[in-house]
Amino acid sequence: MLADRRLLVTAYFRVHFTQTLLDRDVHFIDILMRRPRTSGNQESDNLILRPSNLHLESFDWETPLRPARMRVVAKYIHQDGMHGALVAGDFNPLQLHDMTLHTEHELRDAFLESGGQEDEEAGFTWGLQSPEVMRADGPSRLDKIMFTGACLQLRRFEVFGRDVQLEDEE
Repeated sequence: MLADRRLLVTAYFRVHFTQTLLDRDVHFIDILMRRPRTSGNQESDNLILRPSNLHLESFDWETPLRPARMRVVAKYIHQDGMHGALVAGDFNPLQLHDMTLHTEHELRDAFLESGGQEDEEAGFTWGLQSPEVMRADGPSRLDKIMFTGACLQLRRFEVFGRDVQLEDEE
């Protein structure tokens, strides 16, 4: 996980998922943000934001692992002292129960918050540029950005790189 060096990072840690078949984990950083003083208030408020990056299991196993993983993530992003959190990465939502993981853990899905719909092509993040052999399941929205906290507000949601065309390797 990369963080701009101008940010005041106060902690970085990795949590390895104990229930994993593909050695998955989640990475967190804590960033100290100073809110400007308001008139009459002599001190600025310090806010701690906790961005994270994850890659959830990419197969449907007999026992679904993604809900258990999100419970682990939720434990860390809703910890006392956190003012806001962001969870981004490959959520691999392959089953119906995966579509409600954000609401079950008090998260807002940035794409849905911006007016997008779950199976709308505008939100697809995988499969659009894949080789033909990898398109068996069709394109989908595997990568997501979710957030929580009153201090975080979605201004806009943009897709970038959609028109990039790579040349085929010979």
